[in-house]
Amino acid sequence: VLGKIIEKQKSEGKKELTIWSAGCSSGEEPYTLGIMLHELLSGSIIGWNITITANDISPEMIKKAREGIYNEHTLRSTPQQILYKYFTKEATGYRIHPKVQKLINFDVLNLNDPQAVKQVPKSQIVFCRNVIIYFDDEMRKKVLNLFYDNLCPRGFLVLGHTESIHKYSRAFKPYHSAGGVIYQKQDG
Repeated sequence: VLGKIIEKQKSEGKKELTIWSAGCSSGEEPYTLGIMLHELLSGSIIGWNITITANDISPEMIKKAREGIYNEHTLRSTPQQILYKYFTKEATGYRIHPKVQKLINFDVLNLNDPQAVKQVPKSQIVFCRNVIIYFDDEMRKKVLNLFYDNLCPRGFLVLGHTESIHKYSRAFKPYHSAGGVIYQKQDG
């Protein structure tokens, strides 16, 4: 999806990308997105206006995410070339490179607070993986509506592998890919 959106933006002469990582925990997901964008755009990333908003309900997780330090176990499946390119080895673990870190705005946010959610910038992609499985049906519907309102026209919603929204919303069209199901906002 990232490559598809980047190509669309380039074709329209726009170099802007806004992503929301809702329920980001200790930051692995938004940092992975930042690394992927550096890899996809390479040196041309300098000319892009990229914002990754990363939220979690836990202040402790947001603090850990802002620190950007991860142990070897956390990074066990990270390819060595990515580890060397985007992390610095320290006594306490591996620190994410500042060029990746500066793409991400971490903050505490409760998805059950519609006013706070409305403050999140409109996004082309919303990632909310392995979060809505913990909500009851009413909360799932509420959060999906908030994501719909946040997404730009034809934007994408990425959920966890075991999460499905067909029972809660018909406002998204599912796309099956090797990594799971991705949903695209249907306008009107």
